[in-house]
Amino acid sequence: MHRAGENILMLAPAMEGDAGFDRACGYPVVRFSRSRKGDLFKIVCAKARSLKADYLLCTHWKGGLGLNVLAASKILGVPYFIIAYGSEVTRVLKSPIKAGIRRLIYKSARKVYCISSYTGSRLMKMGVHGDAIQIAPCGIDMEKVGRWRDEHREWQPAGIENMNLAGRKIIFTLARLEQRKGVDKVLESLSLIARDVQNFVYLIGGDGPYRADLESMAQALGVKDRVVFLGRLTDDEKYFFYKRCDIFVMASRDLADGETEGFGIVFLEANAFGKPVVGGLSGGVADAVADGETGLLVKPDEPADIAGAIVKILKDTSLASRMGEAGRKRNIETMNWNIHTVRMVNNIHESIGKQ
Repeated sequence: MHRAGENILMLAPAMEGDAGFDRACGYPVVRFSRSRKGDLFKIVCAKARSLKADYLLCTHWKGGLGLNVLAASKILGVPYFIIAYGSEVTRVLKSPIKAGIRRLIYKSARKVYCISSYTGSRLMKMGVHGDAIQIAPCGIDMEKVGRWRDEHREWQPAGIENMNLAGRKIIFTLARLEQRKGVDKVLESLSLIARDVQNFVYLIGGDGPYRADLESMAQALGVKDRVVFLGRLTDDEKYFFYKRCDIFVMASRDLADGETEGFGIVFLEANAFGKPVVGGLSGGVADAVADGETGLLVKPDEPADIAGAIVKILKDTSLASRMGEAGRKRNIETMNWNIHTVRMVNNIHESIGKQ
């Protein structure tokens, strides 16, 4: 939004490494303490007044943020807009009061910017008026990807020589290791994949509460020798593995408690490197993966379906190349931040009558 010409001031929680980020971002950032949420309302009001803000943009409803922005909006007499992703909208809340607050925050916003059509449909079921819902999908900075490729042509992460990747087809997943990401079902599919593609390795990037269970599962399934847990990756490392892999897979699924994948920006990142993708048909993944064009959508609870899609792409290099290139082109033409941000800023200005 700053690059699109908006005069913005960002309020964000204090966290490790924030000083370096704040110096480099090019716009003012005010940090608040998570332990003193009671101060947030005063901070929002004071900073909005100092900026003579035309509107407030709330990036999340949870943690008291949405309620404080709603209250500040009433006091200041300026509208607020809010962004909706996935699970924070779809998750089943046990507390009727909390569920009511969530509904109030979304229904009171001038516009709700949803990262997928699926999220938008769930908000409509919550009672948010359709006219207030705008689909604003995630994007990717293709210029940043291009700069990285130019500057890191020969770069390799430490320990790469110990992974025995030479001559092997590489299946790659990058995700927070939690149940809904579907890594367990991909592990279950590996023995099926091995019937048709013998020389492959499955690289799993990321960390999370489900990692120990996944490591035990790989051992129990007898596929441990085909799996490498990479742990948390830096930006350079994740870009390297996108570049090096043959196919990117994340078989996300919906859980009974409402947890879901709001979009899946990792699919765009893999496409940015010209790689085909396989995604679980759940949540908003269908907005991130153009089925049959940039990748394939599968039934995330069925290892045979996951295996079939992976084998189809790995055995057909022409198909893999076409899908990867289609994804890269789609990123450039439609799925990038420059296009999405200008559209969003223009929509906000129209909503508040700003020329």
